[in-house]
Amino acid sequence: MSDIEWLDGLARGDEAAWQRFFDECGPLIEAVGCRMRLSSEDRDELLQKTAIRVLERIGSLRAPGSFSSWVFGIALRFAYDAHRAARRRLTVERMSHESTPPADLEQEVFSSLERVEQIAQLQDAWAELSPQCRTLLESLYFHESSPSYKEIADRLSIPIGSIGPTRGRCLKKLLDVIPDVSVAPLRESTVGTKQED
Repeated sequence: MSDIEWLDGLARGDEAAWQRFFDECGPLIEAVGCRMRLSSEDRDELLQKTAIRVLERIGSLRAPGSFSSWVFGIALRFAYDAHRAARRRLTVERMSHESTPPADLEQEVFSSLERVEQIAQLQDAWAELSPQCRTLLESLYFHESSPSYKEIADRLSIPIGSIGPTRGRCLKKLLDVIPDVSVAPLRESTVGTKQED
């Protein structure tokens, strides 16, 4: 099944196409939920909401090559909402059990909102990257299966030796767009230990 056939199948509600969606995009959506520290229940809901939005909007996708980045953006927006809702619930619960708000509550709320704003800036910067950069960074940092360099090179049709330098250029482009945002370090990619000839 080609990518075009896959997307067409998603739009038609084809069972095989949707199984592929959950197999290939499920880990990416789960990773977004984990990075936003969502509960297991919220991560399940995130997957459902993302799938429903994909079904609703698949007809508006103009660049099939950017499908995974498009899904990532949808999941990220829903994850923001879930994260904010969880923080609000926690704040209300704390305040309902205390006669006066804790001294650090205001700072905690401010820090949370500031982090959400930074994530929104990161999302905007992410959208400015080329499709190849987005696909490479997704493969290196957001796939739970940690694909090997050979798998990534085959997927992107690039030499294995160019992955490291390309990753560096892509990350530099990302940081150039958002120089004032303090970015938490990405998890160390393990793909370097799985290089294949």
